[in-house]
Amino acid sequence: MGIGITYYETERGDHPVREYIESLPDKDRAKAKALIDYLSEKVVLNEPHAKKIAGYAGLYELRPGSHRIFYCYHERRVVLLHAFRKKSDKTPRREIETAYQRMGS
Repeated sequence: MGIGITYYETERGDHPVREYIESLPDKDRAKAKALIDYLSEKVVLNEPHAKKIAGYAGLYELRPGSHRIFYCYHERRVVLLHAFRKKSDKTPRREIETAYQRMGS
């Protein structure tokens, strides 16, 4: 039993996570898509594949290599909210805030 995957859509009709994933090099894109498919099949993932974001109720991150894809659960679906390339040990707060704001809209 799986779960549906939805991409966050901006007011202009853009899908920033989909666009981010499609812009990745082939190997990174394949890794991200495989992890999204795995989430769809398993519904809940644990480390090292995914992690709950502390202090942000209901916000999680997928961890395909050096990339991070924030997501939440909404109406029996996973919504992919925001993605970025992680360049340091600590996730920048502005990246988390972007995802959290999208989660509320």
